[in-house]
Amino acid sequence: MHRKFITYVMTAISASGVFLSFYVQYFLGIPPCLECIILRYSYLLLALIYPLSLIKRSILPIIAAVSVIITAVSIWGVLGYLGILPNPCIESCPIGLSAEIGRNLSALALFGGVLSLIASNLLWKKSNS
Repeated sequence: MHRKFITYVMTAISASGVFLSFYVQYFLGIPPCLECIILRYSYLLLALIYPLSLIKRSILPIIAAVSVIITAVSIWGVLGYLGILPNPCIESCPIGLSAEIGRNLSALALFGGVLSLIASNLLWKKSNS
């Protein structure tokens, strides 16, 4: 795959994560918890630095580090919603539909984090070849 294609796709995925978080907050009226805020700004950072990686490849380790943070926070969220780990963010969610939305958003963020890790690895390999 081409470096630019991977970068553009991951920028779009990261930006859509940010837009989705604002949609949930402002259109569905569900206030963000700490997990949501961490994920929102992590994805915003990715959306800003993925395009910069085309110019400055030394940014790729930062992308990988942010992707690890997203993956770790998302795993914490998913395991919290499954009742395996305690997660205070779940307790702060309003009762009702938002718990289901929170679980789904954590799962989507986990998917995006893993995808970003894979993409950063592919970009790193392409930059070293």
